[in-house]
Amino acid sequence: MPAKRSFSIFYRMGIAAERELLDSGRDLYDGIVISAYFAAFYRSSSPVILRTLNKPFFFDPATYAFARDIENIRRDGRLRKSFQKLVDYYGGDFKSILAIRQLIPRDFFSGRQLNTKRISDFVARTLDLQLNILSPPTGIHESLLKYAELAEEEQQTEARLQPSFLVAPYFSFESIDDPWYEVAVRLAAESRKQHDGRLFVPICFSKELLLVRDSFQKIRRDFNGFDGYLLWPSSFNDDRAAYEYLMGLAEFVKALAAEKKPIYFLYGGFYVPLVLRILGIDGGYCRGICYGEARDVDAPMATGGGAPKRYYYEKTYSKLPESVARAFFSDNPRELCECRVCSLILGQIMNSPREERIPAFFDLLDYTLVRKHFMENHAKQIEYVETLSSKQILEMLVDQIEKTRDFTPYNVSNMHVARWLTALQELSHQ
Repeated sequence: MPAKRSFSIFYRMGIAAERELLDSGRDLYDGIVISAYFAAFYRSSSPVILRTLNKPFFFDPATYAFARDIENIRRDGRLRKSFQKLVDYYGGDFKSILAIRQLIPRDFFSGRQLNTKRISDFVARTLDLQLNILSPPTGIHESLLKYAELAEEEQQTEARLQPSFLVAPYFSFESIDDPWYEVAVRLAAESRKQHDGRLFVPICFSKELLLVRDSFQKIRRDFNGFDGYLLWPSSFNDDRAAYEYLMGLAEFVKALAAEKKPIYFLYGGFYVPLVLRILGIDGGYCRGICYGEARDVDAPMATGGGAPKRYYYEKTYSKLPESVARAFFSDNPRELCECRVCSLILGQIMNSPREERIPAFFDLLDYTLVRKHFMENHAKQIEYVETLSSKQILEMLVDQIEKTRDFTPYNVSNMHVARWLTALQELSHQ
């Protein structure tokens, strides 16, 4: 991937099985986003992982989770250990509240006025974590680092790990009249007051707000003065979103673009780079490796084990369940991609009888390989989009729709691509 890009891919730090993928595929993405609860729980190993990857990174403070159903971050009636670590760091006078219930807007008020001391303290703790959670090294960290250095047979001077930018604490809001909106705006402003370095502001909201376009300019004015945005329209999934939501997202991004700051998405699918490219905006998105392009703020936290095995089909920019992929490619073997991963597997099975090749292919395509396949194809597609004009993006989508129009009987749909095309055609003509 080029050293300088207008659109950046940030993968979320996830389960241990993915770390080898992030290490071996360093040329296929731009950076890492690490949730604050992950960093707090894995305080000793996180710095070692980040030094090994040697990629830009930033923290997701994940403060929104404390204002949703507390059962989402509990296990067996108690806060999950990772979130308990985070509460210990963020808590302050919220620790006693979170022991029994979620936060509510009133917790940030004193009477009818915002509690400036409580807000200031909460912001200070959130920013402090991002600045200091990775250092100074603990004894365990030093041992792990020394082991890593010896394994590489070299000693390196340890520099202080610093995120590319800090991120303000945030909560999700349903509308601009939601009390959480006022709290979110004040937390953002207090973060700017406390930190004069690079600071990005998250804007986390119900996807229904994308249909209320007369609110976009107020949101832009209320969340200005930052070095970039991190957007999260809760439960927005571009594979399923109706035209109205796709258009609303594009219009919202266009409104924020007036600030001339980079726009990143905390979660996003392939519609996002197309919108940003047509609007000429620098930015990017965060996601898991072949999963996690959409998330609802009320979704329970993952319990581990990784996402199911899905095969990324580049012509529809979508992930096919393994059972669908086996059926589809059995009748359409020429549709398999020619990336390094797939080509290597195909080379191993070419001597098998023709009818056995696709079953053998998917038998060999394990958890790691299916994600390597995704990373390679996804990086190539993002790089290609960055070379295209608005007209060429529309032509690309038309071409992909035509190439995949006969695949509906296999449950391989291109209807989402058609909806993207309709929305992007309108956007490009504005």
